[in-house]
Amino acid sequence: QLVAYSQPPTHRVMGCIGVLNDFIRKNYTINVNTEAETASIMNALGHKSRFKIIEKLAKKPMYGRELANYLGLSSGTVSQHIGILLNTGLVSLSGDGARVYYSINRKKMECFLDQLRKTFLPEQND
Repeated sequence: QLVAYSQPPTHRVMGCIGVLNDFIRKNYTINVNTEAETASIMNALGHKSRFKIIEKLAKKPMYGRELANYLGLSSGTVSQHIGILLNTGLVSLSGDGARVYYSINRKKMECFLDQLRKTFLPEQND
């Protein structure tokens, strides 16, 4: 049986690659933060708007316009901040068809917090 696709083959392949990449990132990423990665995350969180975004997403998933309204920023500015947070791995996204929702990546956040504890509160061997 032949199946007709509305997209050219390259678009289908790119879509499959994107889905596969997202699956691999979510399921097979090593959740160990290096010192450089921890510093990068701290740098990202050093901006008050990104810090507020993480605070809000820790409570519930939200879409871009909600975050923009909460922060009093334009959607474009929020999108730039989200892009930086996505690059750190602290934020993940999901869609319901009409909207893209952002949420905190709890595994990555736990790993980041563990690394902070190990770095700044090492166990004392008496």
